[in-house]
Amino acid sequence: MSELPEPDRLEGFLHPREAARLFGHAQAETAFIDSWRSGALHHAWLITGPKGIGKATLAYRMARMVLAHGSQPPEDLTSLDLPQEHLTARRIAAEGHGDLLVLRRPVDEKTKKLKRDITVDEARRLAPFFGKAAGEGGWRVVIVDCADDLNINAANALLKNLEEPPRNALILMVCHQPGSQLPTIRSRCRTLALKSLPVETVAEALQFQMKVAEQVPLSDDEALAIAHLSGGSIGHGLELAGGGGLDLYQGLLSILISMPQPDVSATHGFAALFSGKKGEGQWRLFSELISGFLIRLTRGAVTGDFGATIFDHEREALGTLAHMASPTDWIDCLDRINVLIERTNAVNLDRRQVALSIFYEIQSCARHAA
Repeated sequence: MSELPEPDRLEGFLHPREAARLFGHAQAETAFIDSWRSGALHHAWLITGPKGIGKATLAYRMARMVLAHGSQPPEDLTSLDLPQEHLTARRIAAEGHGDLLVLRRPVDEKTKKLKRDITVDEARRLAPFFGKAAGEGGWRVVIVDCADDLNINAANALLKNLEEPPRNALILMVCHQPGSQLPTIRSRCRTLALKSLPVETVAEALQFQMKVAEQVPLSDDEALAIAHLSGGSIGHGLELAGGGGLDLYQGLLSILISMPQPDVSATHGFAALFSGKKGEGQWRLFSELISGFLIRLTRGAVTGDFGATIFDHEREALGTLAHMASPTDWIDCLDRINVLIERTNAVNLDRRQVALSIFYEIQSCARHAA
C-alpha cells in the first residue's frame, strides 16, 4: 500500500482494488460478461452513478477478470468474482500488474497533497502504455478514477486513445456525473449506469466492510440507521459509521426540532464540533446531513411524503418545519445554505461560525409561517 494519499481510498477501509466482494449491480456485471463472451468486447466503458455505490469496485473486478483470462472468459462465468489468492488479484491489489494503468489525481511533489485534477501529464501516460507490447496475457487495461477529475486538456488527451484504440485494450472510466463529460467521450463509450443501492443492501455491505476492516462492528439497528442516511451509497455510509454520523445526526435533530427557538447554548456547543483540524471530518458529515435533511424537507413540503424515517424526532422535525414556511421559502433556504457550505469548503471559512449561520437561516425561515 502506498504511503502517499490516494484520492479514491476511504481512510480505514479497503481500497476498491482490494475488495473481493461487490454488493448489488448484478445486471451490470452480466452486461459486461455478455459483451466479453460475444467476442466483441467494447474497448471503452463509462461506469456511471452516484458516489460510493461500487463503481470503482466494479471497474477493478472487470479489469481483474480480463487480465486473468484474456479474450476467452470461462464458459461457466456468471459473475466477476476472482479468488483473492489468484495471482492476478494479488498483483492488482499490490499495484504491481504491468498491464494495468490507473489514472487518478496525482500527488503534488512539493506539498505531498493531492492535486485538484487529473492533469494532462497523467493522461499522456496512455500513449506509451498502449504503445508497448502487453506483457502478461495480451490485454492492457486502463482505469480512470474518476473521469470527473479530468481537466480539459487531460480529457482531450484521453479522447485520442478512445478514437483509435489499440487491439486488446480496455478503458474503464468511473464517472459520477456523465453529463459533465465531453460528448465525444460519451459517444465512444458504452455506458453502464449503476443506481443507488437499497437500504438493506447498504446495511449488509456496511456490516461486512466494518468487519473486514476490523472496525467496531455495527449492530443490525445501527447498520440500518446509517444505511437510511447514506442515500444508497456504501461509501457515504462508511464515512458516517467511521465518523460518528449517528450521534451527529441525533444532535442535529435535537436542534432542528426546537426551531424556531433552539437552545442557544446547545446550538453553540454543537457548532463547536467543527472547529479546528479535528472538526474537518465532522464538518463534512454535517454539511451532507443538513443538506440531505433540507432536501427531504422541501420535497415533503411539496408532496406531503417525507419518506421512511427511523430516527427519534425525525418525522416530527420534518413535519413541524414543513408547516412553518412555504415550499418556496424552504427551497430558497436550502440554496442559501448550499452556497454557505460551498464557500466554506472553497476558502476555508470558520466552520463553527458558518454552522451557526446555517442554523440562523433555518430559524429565520421557520419564523415566517406561510
